[in-house]
Amino acid sequence: MVKVGVFGNVDAEGLEDALRRIRHLWGDDALICREIGGPYDDSYINRNARFVISLGGDGTLLKAVARFNKPLIGVNLGKLGFLTYFQVDDLPLIKIALEEKKYYLDRRERLRLWYGENAYYALNDFYVNPVSGTALNITVRRKETLITHFYGDGIIISSPTGSTAYNLSAGGPIMHPRVKAFILTPICPHNLSARPLVLPKGEVIEVEVVPRGDGRWILSGDGMKLMEFDGPASFKVELSDKRASLIRLDTTKDFFDILREKLNWK
Repeated sequence: MVKVGVFGNVDAEGLEDALRRIRHLWGDDALICREIGGPYDDSYINRNARFVISLGGDGTLLKAVARFNKPLIGVNLGKLGFLTYFQVDDLPLIKIALEEKKYYLDRRERLRLWYGENAYYALNDFYVNPVSGTALNITVRRKETLITHFYGDGIIISSPTGSTAYNLSAGGPIMHPRVKAFILTPICPHNLSARPLVLPKGEVIEVEVVPRGDGRWILSGDGMKLMEFDGPASFKVELSDKRASLIRLDTTKDFFDILREKLNWK
């Protein structure tokens, strides 16, 4: 039998039904994490599971990416997600596919952010927002070359996977997940010439943030707060070789199928 870790959003509607079905299908080979009623911590699941099932939406799966070093199976308990490919009714099919090795890995490159000597990773994006609503002075450089400077509500550095998330809401471009590049998207810039920019893998950018007066600002990654500042600070970002692996089956919807459905394209 194939052991699977089980992670989820404790507030998601339908979670108990999904857990009941997983217990029925996998029995003791379902290693359910503590947050959703199981006995297992992250380290045990990382040591013993071959895969991790994420129960929830895309946000839940992003948390699973940060916590587990296993291929992930996104089971959607909410609205259509770009990363949660499966529904609860697909669980029996998933179990058969894992046992018969009839699946493939959708490998997604992650962003890496350096602040001092510390490295942080994100599958979707890193972004800067003010705490008080006061706009920020933001400068982006590549080595000694100035890329852009603007005054606005923040900046998003997005991976191809994250291009359909915060980046898209802020007016950034949609990028196919296999493109080896990342996106810089200003958030509500006061100088209207500031526009989204796509940079190739291999580039390392430095972002400097300077608030007005005693304004505070937050640096976040994949929807989770990383740090809060009350003055100027800078960090570096690149597209790393560290990847997240998502399980897909031959019947899984294509990226463009999901895109048309999510954006209601006719």
